[in-house]
Amino acid sequence: MNIKLIKTATVAFLCSTLAILNALDAEEIIELDDLEVVGKYLQSDQVNSLKTATPIEEIPQSVSILTSDLLSLQGTTSISEIADYVPGISAGQGEGHRDHIMFRGFRSTADFFVDGVRDDVQYYRPLYNIDQVEVLRGANALFFGRGGTGGLINRVTKTAQIGDKFSEYQISMDDFGGNSIRLDTNVTVNSNAAVRLNYYEENLENHRDFYYGDNSGFNPTFKFNLSDNTAVNLSYETLDHDRYIDRGIPSVGGTPVSSLADTTFGSQNDNLSTLDAENIRLTVDHKLNDSSKIRFNYTDNEYNKMYQNLYADSYDANADTVTLAGYRDTTDRSSEIMSLDFISEKEVGGFFHKFVFGYESIKTSNDNGRFYMDTDNEETLYTLADQASWLVNNEPDDGWDSPGELTTLEAQTKFQNEIIGTEVNQKGEKITIAVANPLDLSATPYNFVTEEYDGTEAELEVSSIYFSDEISVTDKLDVVLGGRLDTFDLSVTDVYGNSGGSASKKDEEFSPRLGFSYKASEDVTYYASYSESFIPKSGDQYADLKGTTKQKTDPDVYENTEFGVKYDLNSGISLTAAYYDLNAVKPSGSVQDGNYSVSESSVEGYEITLIGNINRNWFISAGADIIKGDAPEEVADKSYSLWNLFKIDSKLSLGLGLIHKGDTLGKGKSVNLPSYTRVDASAHYKVDENLSLQVNIENLTDKLYFPHSYGSGQVSVGAPLHATFKIVGKF
Repeated sequence: MNIKLIKTATVAFLCSTLAILNALDAEEIIELDDLEVVGKYLQSDQVNSLKTATPIEEIPQSVSILTSDLLSLQGTTSISEIADYVPGISAGQGEGHRDHIMFRGFRSTADFFVDGVRDDVQYYRPLYNIDQVEVLRGANALFFGRGGTGGLINRVTKTAQIGDKFSEYQISMDDFGGNSIRLDTNVTVNSNAAVRLNYYEENLENHRDFYYGDNSGFNPTFKFNLSDNTAVNLSYETLDHDRYIDRGIPSVGGTPVSSLADTTFGSQNDNLSTLDAENIRLTVDHKLNDSSKIRFNYTDNEYNKMYQNLYADSYDANADTVTLAGYRDTTDRSSEIMSLDFISEKEVGGFFHKFVFGYESIKTSNDNGRFYMDTDNEETLYTLADQASWLVNNEPDDGWDSPGELTTLEAQTKFQNEIIGTEVNQKGEKITIAVANPLDLSATPYNFVTEEYDGTEAELEVSSIYFSDEISVTDKLDVVLGGRLDTFDLSVTDVYGNSGGSASKKDEEFSPRLGFSYKASEDVTYYASYSESFIPKSGDQYADLKGTTKQKTDPDVYENTEFGVKYDLNSGISLTAAYYDLNAVKPSGSVQDGNYSVSESSVEGYEITLIGNINRNWFISAGADIIKGDAPEEVADKSYSLWNLFKIDSKLSLGLGLIHKGDTLGKGKSVNLPSYTRVDASAHYKVDENLSLQVNIENLTDKLYFPHSYGSGQVSVGAPLHATFKIVGKF
């Protein structure tokens, strides 16, 4: 792809793609009488990434929008569960401690956003304060920057509503023993101000031994109208998570060992993940005139994440023994994110334009640590005092500075890499024990605190400018053009010398986008688009640069080509069918030295989404994703879903869902996960205007299935038949 040519064309037109996230009026939705079940428009007034108002049928890419009402009726409580009924995305295991989504065959741990702002720490994201979830497929760098290679998930949070007063609650219980409570209350302070509070607390249980989750979140929001033209939204959120990590069961010969489906291959006490997070978000919208406004967004967040676990590294079926490996990982990350957008709609040169000019700045500090399992309780790392003492006593004569003149990093690097060498560079021990249920770990002492192998301290600064324009060429034809220029400046300090060495790297990448939408009739729109995104060699989490290996290599570039049709049937059903070709271009080696190679891989497929009302009493949401050729690892070759809601009378509604996943290769292509079909059901009963009762039944046929795998010894076991009872009310 000739990037210079794209740059020149984009600058010449002075515009760029808006189409990924544009919307109409958020109040227009598909209704099943008094049940609001699915959003038809993106919420442009609430999220920073949505820049102007555009009908969803004019957006030249696949988009799925799930309102909080739809998620509640389906019993969806996590990002992974969203993937069950949305084509083009697949959930992975995430090592039992984080959201893990495959977007059109490409794995991501960082393509998650809140109100259009990056949310890239690895954790399980709750949905308690979410107004709707927006799933966008295709490369999405224009308004989101790096990542977004195959798609992204944006959560739109609930904000304070001036003029409203309400209090709503949800109480749920399942037959595993788990329970949760949610509270959503809004108070109007005066004609120009309102306060809203969302809170949740949950105690998780499931079908696996030892599993638990004690999680809570607290999110007050404030809205102030400073004038008729200026509105301010302020949000504070704190999260406190503590949950069990389950890495699944082993496989033999590429097949999950079904007889071990009831055994948890981990420690009852030491497989856990904790998260403490605080987020502050400020948004200011100022209307300049009837056709222009500016929007300022500021986000300050801090995450402290820890996870540690034992898992099955290998399994000997003949001896019926399992070898366990384990580690402890810590992440402390803080970020400041600021963006400023100028948004306008004007007629220029005889054409109507919707355009945006924006700037974004990100400053992130990230500290990562990795402790491997130690079974001999011998400290294998040395303190700085030990290092200084050794240097004094041994008086090295190789020209080093004295210990007092060494910086902390120099002392660690010289001492560990050049003096102690491989004695320090141990990567942890393993445990081999007989298989039992539960596993007996009492005879093998171990810990996760004495063998800190990896440690990095990273500083990241990202600055971005972007410009987009949606041009109404005719009454039927719209063209969207645009691009984004990112400067990605990363510096990584290798604390212990085991992460490839300290390094820094500065990348500048331009990500173009071009799209067309043609409204052939009132009900039919055809579209085509081309877009790019990139991932720096530091990856999703920028924990290291591997010294000079990654320091001199250009980012990976992802190119998405998509053709589709959007068809609104007379009955109220919307159909979207798309063909996509997502190509990854990955350079390796030292690009600056001219000695490098480039590998390419692509995923082609078809997506179909059908959503809306068959009649006034029957709502459906259906999807299909078919991979052309060999499917990537962790993605089914074919997947289908269908969810129905039948309104029996004014009080009772029944739901029926079906999910089919075809054969899937686990991560590393070491396990073949057989295809499965899961049937779900629900019932919703409206007692009165203020109280509803709901029951959701998952896996109605009680089928044993394996939804995903993170390796040969880490195959997840799907939940058996179970039910969740929910009370939804207001006061």
